[in-house]
Amino acid sequence: MMAPNHTTKTDPAIQLARAVLDDDNSTMEEVKSAMLEFLRPENGLERLRANELAKIEVEITQHRRLRDAFVLAEAQAAAASLFVHGDFTRVSRGDYPEAWRKATELFFSDCPKTIANAEEHLATFNLSRLSLIAQVYRDRAESFASQDKVIGTLEKRRRELLDDFEVLRVAAPRAGFHHVP
Repeated sequence: MMAPNHTTKTDPAIQLARAVLDDDNSTMEEVKSAMLEFLRPENGLERLRANELAKIEVEITQHRRLRDAFVLAEAQAAAASLFVHGDFTRVSRGDYPEAWRKATELFFSDCPKTIANAEEHLATFNLSRLSLIAQVYRDRAESFASQDKVIGTLEKRRRELLDDFEVLRVAAPRAGFHHVP
């Protein structure tokens, strides 16, 4: 028996979430290289801090992408609801595939004309993509609060590590770690 000739396209929000959660070694190496180039560590302690900073930066990026994917998924659901009922009453993906298709196009299409058509439909509700995203973010702030808290904690840790790095940089010449010309 032959397999069907078609494939089911994965929802773009799910694709984005998978990309965020996948172990992306190339991104880690790019961030690490950029961080090392920026900081130019000159000894083992500085390299250790620079590597920690690179790891924190990747983690911050992953959490931001995850939060953003969640916001877009919620905005997509809100758009589908608007297209069906004219309000934000949740609608099922299976019951309203056309509304969900249009909502998906609004946020995840690569075609400017397709996006423009979906934006026209959204404009009938006096909304733009950006205003819809802002409204969803405001209305569901509690849902995003834990992710924002994690991001804030990581950013605080990054500042602390940068401060530690600067202290090491100042102290290293006195300790004989750097060659002073």
